[in-house]
Amino acid sequence: MSTRLLLPLVLLLAPSALLAQDRLREMPGYAQYAANAPRLASSIVSGAVTPQWAEDSRSFEFQREGKRYRFDLATKAVTEVAGAAAGNG
Repeated sequence: MSTRLLLPLVLLLAPSALLAQDRLREMPGYAQYAANAPRLASSIVSGAVTPQWAEDSRSFEFQREGKRYRFDLATKAVTEVAGAAAGNG
């Protein structure tokens, strides 16, 4: 499409897209969404883990909910690391 045809088309459709946003408040379920929207951001908890391998390569440490844990590969057990300062990893 040439620029001559594209620009008038965009100018023609842009106001209708903006007006559609104003109709959202009239849609079914909007009141329920508006009531729950402030709580949405805190409802998601990241499950991301950034492990740090131990020097013996038999375990690794990771952080979850502000605490440090060690996962032993041989026993497949998770134990809390006592006295370790929780870092960014």
